[in-house]
Amino acid sequence: LWRFLRLARRLGKVVAWTAHDLESHDRRYAADRIGNAVLARAADLVVCHSEHTRGRLLGRYWGRPETALVVPLGNYDGVYPPPRPAADTRARLGLDPGRRTLLALGLVRRYKGFDVAVEALRRLGPGYQLVVAGHVRPGWEAVADDLRARAAGLPGVALDLRHQDDQEAADLHAAADCVLLPYRWVTGSGALLTS
Repeated sequence: LWRFLRLARRLGKVVAWTAHDLESHDRRYAADRIGNAVLARAADLVVCHSEHTRGRLLGRYWGRPETALVVPLGNYDGVYPPPRPAADTRARLGLDPGRRTLLALGLVRRYKGFDVAVEALRRLGPGYQLVVAGHVRPGWEAVADDLRARAAGLPGVALDLRHQDDQEAADLHAAADCVLLPYRWVTGSGALLTS
């Protein structure tokens, strides 16, 4: 990385880094921290999505205040198509129209805490139902298997563990009474702004 950055500088290239995640959400490696410190010092521009992230970048990774800029995450107005009727989406998923519907949506990874959402539903009782929807990338099948095991025999849990296109994502959000974001660790969240 350091050699690449030196070459980029020699070639007159501007190095910009969007510090969306300051640490891996799944596992923390010393090499990642070293790489982040190198980028924080060497980049011509570091885009942080909040003052908190900028502060962590400056303090933990020795970033340069003059190159660290706060640019809040944008919104998704106009990105997603209009949702189809919520009743249609709930029927497609076999959900009870009389229960409050909770949604946990996104890539299926351990740090997202979808297992926490399933356990929360167990405690909420029969007035609620949960949709967990998201793509399982290769290598993360164990997380999906854990979700399936936790949801087995629990009424009111619909698992839709595949990629949802923009229309399906819009439909799921419209059908939900509440979106759950039970992250174990997060720097910033596009999913929050999507919701």
